[in-house]
Amino acid sequence: MTFFKPLSILSLFCCCLFFTACGSRQDTPAAAAKSMAKAMQRGDIEAIMCLLNPADITQAGEEQVSRLLIASLADINDGEQGIQKVEILEETITADQATVKVRYDYGNGTQADKVMHLVQIEGKWYLRLM
Repeated sequence: MTFFKPLSILSLFCCCLFFTACGSRQDTPAAAAKSMAKAMQRGDIEAIMCLLNPADITQAGEEQVSRLLIASLADINDGEQGIQKVEILEETITADQATVKVRYDYGNGTQADKVMHLVQIEGKWYLRLM
């Protein structure tokens, strides 16, 4: 019986960890884009993966996507000296598809405007890779 108590605590911890990592706001395309930017600022690969379209991850392969994210974050942190500020410039929604224009201010003083493409699945917005 004492074996089950540590196992229950471990299971509860794992569930909390999963829901914390994937608990980003995804109720609007802009909220999902902002959650992505915050996860990028933290370098949180697990949170980023939770914000990506699951079908795109399956098609590209989870390991490949993870490697690309790690390389992209390294470029942002080394070259641009990290993301300092994120601003949502525009959000366009058409049925279950959306685009969000985002402005990134980097630590080296540069700015970049990027367009994110999103898809809505079961009420949540996910960023498209393809």
